[in-house]
Amino acid sequence: MSKHPTRILHLIDTTGPGGAETVCVSLADFTRRKGSRALASVRGAGWVKSQLDAAGIVTHVVDCKGSFNLGFLFNLIRTIRRERIDLVQAHLLGSNVYACLAGMLTGIPVVCTFHGSVDVAANERFARAKFLLIRLGAHKIIAVSEQLRQALLEYLPASKMSVIHNGIDLNLYSRIRPGRDLAAAEIRLGALGNIREAKDYFTAIRAVASLKARGYRVSFRIAGGARPALQKKLQALVEELGLQDEVHFLGFVDKPAAFLESLDIFVLSSSSEGHPLALVQAMAMGLPIVATRCGVEEVLTNEEDCLLVPIRQPDQLADALERLVRDGALREAIGNKARDLARARYSVDAMHEQYWNVYCSA
Repeated sequence: MSKHPTRILHLIDTTGPGGAETVCVSLADFTRRKGSRALASVRGAGWVKSQLDAAGIVTHVVDCKGSFNLGFLFNLIRTIRRERIDLVQAHLLGSNVYACLAGMLTGIPVVCTFHGSVDVAANERFARAKFLLIRLGAHKIIAVSEQLRQALLEYLPASKMSVIHNGIDLNLYSRIRPGRDLAAAEIRLGALGNIREAKDYFTAIRAVASLKARGYRVSFRIAGGARPALQKKLQALVEELGLQDEVHFLGFVDKPAAFLESLDIFVLSSSSEGHPLALVQAMAMGLPIVATRCGVEEVLTNEEDCLLVPIRQPDQLADALERLVRDGALREAIGNKARDLARARYSVDAMHEQYWNVYCSA
């Protein structure tokens, strides 16, 4: 093999949009621009495929549903051999397992990326067997945060693992807008991320109810794709608390920078996170942030570039939000520090080069 891979297959078994999917598309486009032939394999039509198509990435659509899909594995092996793939980059637990199996059977190095706690869930079926395959088949294992790496150490060897934080195109995110007097205005709160259990929007909605009860005018906008059953539960809570005029479900937004620019304060109420891209985007915009201690502590520092509160504590979340509303100087200070931190540490170029070094080492 040459000093750098000339044919890379990018593999993910979700259709997006989302953080892992965004990183997958970004890496595929980067390796293409780096001079390698980039190909991709996805499970079906959707956001990921449309983004790969727009980037000019040859994409194979192969259904990988089921607890163990032999047809998908055989197709993956055929693709590796037919396209003379040098390296496979896989994302998320399911794709990591298939990629490692295929890698062992073809002799091709595999890089596995884990994006969050969902990949190490306690109720994951056959977790030990899956992680054994990854232990045996992966050349390198990437975690998007140190906390996630520590969790993976229960299953995987430290010698194969490293941390590469997710990065964003900083040129897309800027927020030059004078601050407002929020004490006398409608407070525009927002969250960016697909509606799923780990995002715990229930806590954020209850915090909005608390702020309303304290006499504040609040608008809380949630931007992200929804699972109908979960959104129905959230909508029921909104109606129970009488927040129909305050809480707005926007669905997926294809221009996150414009959405973030419309906010006064960014809210992250998750019960668990890896390294959410939305958080880095909000930081780059200079938005003041209130977040839960859900795994983002290695990115953010309480009282410096954010306010952190315990998970599942809506009243404490509301207290932190009220503090920012009442203290414009604090809002500006932590927003500016968050922007500086994002620009110093979390550029997409830095992420790409770290991955490229891993690929070349294979």
